[in-house]
Amino acid sequence: MPFPANWLEELIVEWLDLDGFATTTKIRVPAGPGGAWSPDVAGAKLIGRRLLIRHCECAEFLNQDPEQQAERYKRKFSDKVQKAVREHFSFIFGSKEANEAMYEKWVICCGVGKLGTEKMKQAISDLRIYQIKKFVFKDVIPTIERYRQPPNTKTTTLPADKWLLCLLDRFRQFDLINPNPD
Repeated sequence: MPFPANWLEELIVEWLDLDGFATTTKIRVPAGPGGAWSPDVAGAKLIGRRLLIRHCECAEFLNQDPEQQAERYKRKFSDKVQKAVREHFSFIFGSKEANEAMYEKWVICCGVGKLGTEKMKQAISDLRIYQIKKFVFKDVIPTIERYRQPPNTKTTTLPADKWLLCLLDRFRQFDLINPNPD
């Protein structure tokens, strides 16, 4: 499993991995003298006969100037970066599959303003922006529940290397987090 840079990347890596994605945090894309772009987390898996690539960027808070923020994330999801991500997964799934893959662009953050969200969605086609709470309850918890479908059971523990998912699962079981707090 890749080595993420922070807890939010860790959560995304664990979530994608539990859902059957091959994941990475190690793609580097040259960005000029001495610099490089690096997708925070990228994952890929076959759905039927088609490859799905999910490129996730993480941010604690998206509170910069909305125009600057949109430009920054436009570079993070640029054609050059997408090409590098596809190339990375072509070694695993084959170049035809990687080049024809569905490519999802996600930004997961702890907080974002409405104007920032609008600017980013205008600048980047098909972008999904999720605040952490919505992401956890809409995507992460359902993945845990799918994992527990037969042959597993409702009491099957999660794999030990998914420590952050285990923590979220325990918090949910003891009602320490819920989708609609009082």
